[in-house]
Amino acid sequence: MRSETLKLTGTTTQVRADSVIRKLQSVKGVSGVVVVLENSEVNIQFDDQATSAQELQNVLVQAGYATSPDKLRHGENGSCCGSCGG
Repeated sequence: MRSETLKLTGTTTQVRADSVIRKLQSVKGVSGVVVVLENSEVNIQFDDQATSAQELQNVLVQAGYATSPDKLRHGENGSCCGSCGG
């Protein structure tokens, strides 16, 4: 089990926070999601054998939510999903 905190951009309402929660909870291996609007952050508990921090960030980006680039860098902590070939 692993925990990752990502900085969100543009998530300032509970409606958007609920959408972030639903998107992340739909990913296999995610066991918990908490959005802290005051800090514009999302904390994700997940099984790192089933998904990765990079994959979770990709889910958010594909859903239209920006994450701060300084919170998760490509390949950091083994987070490369391999989809970009980088």
